[in-house]
Amino acid sequence: MKKIIAAAVAAAFVAPAFAADVSVSGSMAFVFSSTENAGSSVSNDDDNAVVVSGTEELAEGMTITGTMVLADGAGSTQTDGSNISLAGSFGTLSIGDVAGAADAIGDYSDLMASDMGFGGDGDDAALLYTLPIEGLEVNLSYSPDTTAAIGSGTSVQGDVSGVSVEGGFGPVTVGFAQEESSEGTEEQTFTAWGLRYRANGLTVSYDAASEEADVLDSGSASIFTGRTDVTAGSGDIEYTGVGISYAMGNVTLAMENQQASQDATDLQDETGVSVAYATGGATFFVTNADDDVSDTTTTRAGIRYAF
Repeated sequence: MKKIIAAAVAAAFVAPAFAADVSVSGSMAFVFSSTENAGSSVSNDDDNAVVVSGTEELAEGMTITGTMVLADGAGSTQTDGSNISLAGSFGTLSIGDVAGAADAIGDYSDLMASDMGFGGDGDDAALLYTLPIEGLEVNLSYSPDTTAAIGSGTSVQGDVSGVSVEGGFGPVTVGFAQEESSEGTEEQTFTAWGLRYRANGLTVSYDAASEEADVLDSGSASIFTGRTDVTAGSGDIEYTGVGISYAMGNVTLAMENQQASQDATDLQDETGVSVAYATGGATFFVTNADDDVSDTTTTRAGIRYAF
């Protein structure tokens, strides 16, 4: 009987033939910031998160990957970014909280170590399909009307379809994306494009985007999340971003300018610089950003650790 029990216990700790390769990673960042005439604070620069991923080769020649993100979101644990992807000769299909077509590429001018960033960013989606085209990335994304049940703290935007294309030509990368969203009688179109040159430690980039309201109910806000509202009777919102950075060993210097305008009104006009020093999984950084719209200057110093 003891031999039978011992064999059963031993068998319980033997990995099954279909066991996945599991990895654990994560990141944390905290920043001290001081804004002219507005005081100072310490904050979480990004969501502190632990990522658990499992990957398995299936018998049919496909690879399945499950990603669980446990993020610290304002005092509660969130699963923003958790998804399952299936890859094979047909391409890659992902479901859950995934990058939308526009979010999967671009943001070339986001070069500073912290703060700012291109305002014409894409939304997350519930489904993302990447076509199997060598040398060219083509993404199709879709989200149904209801997405709240995907996970706690999910950032998936409902009722959105998108397409994006990105290609590289030597040191130059070019990308284009478009998303369309509708809620009832409301329809909006978001279009973005950008390019980046990267060689010998130097990066120079440009982003542009336009958010237009084809049909919009009076008094309604933007259907898209994370971007400025386009209200009835207003013109399109135009976004531009310019960035430059230079890496010298462990040190990276960066500068960027981000702008957004609607009709004759400036919504954003920020210029910032940063210096970052990376060693192992740690990055120490200092940034300074001038906001011409609010007429403020913010200085930030922080540390980010990825493991």
